[in-house]
Amino acid sequence: MPQKPYIDQLVMSAAARQLDKFRSILCKYEERGILNSEMLAICSLCEELGVSAIVESGRARGYSTGILAKYFKDRPLRIISIDWEKAKWFIGADDKFAKESLAPYKNVELLYGNSVKLMPALVKKLKNERVAILMDGPKGKEAVDLAKKILDKYKNVVVAFVHDMDKRTPHRAQMEETFNNIFFTDSGEYLKLHSELDADCFKHDEAEAAKSLAGQIEREIYEPTLAIVFPDDHKFEAQKNRIFP
Repeated sequence: MPQKPYIDQLVMSAAARQLDKFRSILCKYEERGILNSEMLAICSLCEELGVSAIVESGRARGYSTGILAKYFKDRPLRIISIDWEKAKWFIGADDKFAKESLAPYKNVELLYGNSVKLMPALVKKLKNERVAILMDGPKGKEAVDLAKKILDKYKNVVVAFVHDMDKRTPHRAQMEETFNNIFFTDSGEYLKLHSELDADCFKHDEAEAAKSLAGQIEREIYEPTLAIVFPDDHKFEAQKNRIFP
């Protein structure tokens, strides 16, 4: 059964505790990257859930990969990032940029291939790790189906992140129908506290950025939105003292 109060407070409390550290590693935003407010949720939950390996699918210019690498540089956490040259969103120049910018990080492994096949195989190999999966390709129904397949089969996955799930997409409804324990980063309370992190992500002109952010929040549509899914057997009750400090 879904445990909505625990889920909301787990995400919100983790983000609050890790916010200062997250701000300290922020850098110039790269186009096609996951928003900073969304990356805060990813980093803070991976930190507080004791994740030891992150498998990312859909790298683009490597912005999210780089944020993860910097955030977890002081502990032995593996970051395995997959991109696929045959994907319709693959851009060679962006891949070159990602490889060059990520080269200094020894905790990052770059792989190429179809994530629908590669990601389950990697999760299986990481059977002794606490794994987070991050999907920014494949998209839509294919991403939802892949997340369900992995969460149903592999109990070493403690959290799944699926990108591009704003309220206008049909895949949002599919996510809500498929999973019980779910949180979306376009939650009003979450945006109220953390949308200011995204000013640099929308426009590089400060006034235009503020206008864009305010307009999206007013329309209650916040692009692109990250879905956060916890396994059905997640022990929320065991974390009560930390979730509700």
